[in-house]
Amino acid sequence: MKICYYIFLIVPYVYSFTEIKGEISNKFFHVSGSPFVVTETITIVGKKQVVIEPGCVFLFKPFTGINVYGSLTVLGTIDSPVVFTSFNDNFYNERSIRLPEMFDWNGVNFDFYAGKIEFNCFILSYSVFGIKSHTEYFKLNHGIFISNGQFNFTINDTIKEVLEGIPINYYREKILDNKKTRGSVNLMRNGAFVVSALSYISLGGFLISSNKSYASYLNAEEQGDMEKLKSNRDLKYKLAKTSGVMGTVFLVVGVGTAILDKTKKLEKQITFYPSLQENGFCININF
Repeated sequence: MKICYYIFLIVPYVYSFTEIKGEISNKFFHVSGSPFVVTETITIVGKKQVVIEPGCVFLFKPFTGINVYGSLTVLGTIDSPVVFTSFNDNFYNERSIRLPEMFDWNGVNFDFYAGKIEFNCFILSYSVFGIKSHTEYFKLNHGIFISNGQFNFTINDTIKEVLEGIPINYYREKILDNKKTRGSVNLMRNGAFVVSALSYISLGGFLISSNKSYASYLNAEEQGDMEKLKSNRDLKYKLAKTSGVMGTVFLVVGVGTAILDKTKKLEKQITFYPSLQENGFCININF
């Protein structure tokens, strides 16, 4: 009789972390490396950017946070938000032996000279100050703040009203509309209209002159004079057509520049927010 023995080898599941600290400029954080444990404050330096994929979780040790001097884009979705929370948050950290509390980590700081900042669908919890911004030009879309200590959200030391666990939106775009740029746009538009007007005046002049040449051609008696007057009339007619085409082109350029300028002004007053309802959206227009 043959007896078979089966040995079962039990391998414990290893819950892996990705530790990060210091400068993280020009990184793309993939959800495959999540959760990311921040052991020292992480920094994005000027003119560099970081992109965070949906579903990423960042677990912050005490006295750590994020300082943004460059550009930061958070690509969370409603189904897969990006989470910024305490290392003790046992909902996201199975190793935690303590319960999370307010003031567990510092929070996220936006510098006055930061680049493009866009946070989409995120959860930020158990920090000291949540998001503290020294610039008003950034975007928050569907941001949820939970159990933060001093504040949830401040801009230039002004506390913004935030309801615990209720999504908020904020968006303000930096308008690069200095006098030099405005002067160039106005010069282009006005110049196009002036050239268009002069072209149409030239068109009228050439047509009148062409008609006079044609009248002289009809009254001419010698063949040589007739050929000369006919050639002169044809030349002026061609110049008239050229002036008409040029006038139309510059008129279109002038009108197009004016419309584009007005459209850009209107776009800067429009804020688009995805709605929590399926296939819905909200538009806010400031006048």
